[in-house]
Amino acid sequence: MKVHPSALAGAIGLSVGGTLLIREPSTLLLGLLVIGLPLLIWRRKVIAYLKLGLLAIGPVLLGLLLVWGVIVGAPPGAPLHSAPQAGVMFALTVATRLALVSALLYAVIATESASEVRQTLRGWGLQGDALAVVIGAIVLFPELAVRGQQVVTARYARGLIGRAHPFDRVRHLPYLLRPLVGWSLRSAIQRSELWQHRSLVSRLSALSDSPPASIVGSIAAMTVGIVWAGIGLFSAIHR
Repeated sequence: MKVHPSALAGAIGLSVGGTLLIREPSTLLLGLLVIGLPLLIWRRKVIAYLKLGLLAIGPVLLGLLLVWGVIVGAPPGAPLHSAPQAGVMFALTVATRLALVSALLYAVIATESASEVRQTLRGWGLQGDALAVVIGAIVLFPELAVRGQQVVTARYARGLIGRAHPFDRVRHLPYLLRPLVGWSLRSAIQRSELWQHRSLVSRLSALSDSPPASIVGSIAAMTVGIVWAGIGLFSAIHR
């Protein structure tokens, strides 16, 4: 079900805005379970998001708990060690808010194909050089992940890596940096040459659009965004 770019932008903006207004971890967790999780299930990105949470959001949570719950022992603006429990609640609020925003953005952006991303950006008013720059920035990290996996697979095939281990990529990071940096420089040179001859911009403009957006999907997305923004506004007014 394709959502219109304008409706998608509005839904994301309203949802993120409502999330930033909410200061209760329980409400944010409810939003993660009611909005974020069903969206991830629908997009078939639950496992990938759990990996993201384990590698990124989990360490952030531990760091926030250590700083505000133990070292500072208070939320921002309060005297040191005056309210450790409030410091813990602040850390949980920030981490839960980060988890919900990342779930919304990840489920929407990470599941769109290249043509859908291009159509969405064009729907937001990006054209020509600006469109090429943004698309180049979006596809950079997925391409780096693919290249990194190719290097790891090649090292496994040559017997340079033993049994699979969660810390293999960290241990072999020096061997990944050289080919990834080299590929990035080569890719940048190729894109700059295409850009110089206007081939990249013309190719992006010549690509056909994806199927038209669904009115039902667009209305549903906007409805969810409006409701969640309303909850955030209500929470901000009555806190």
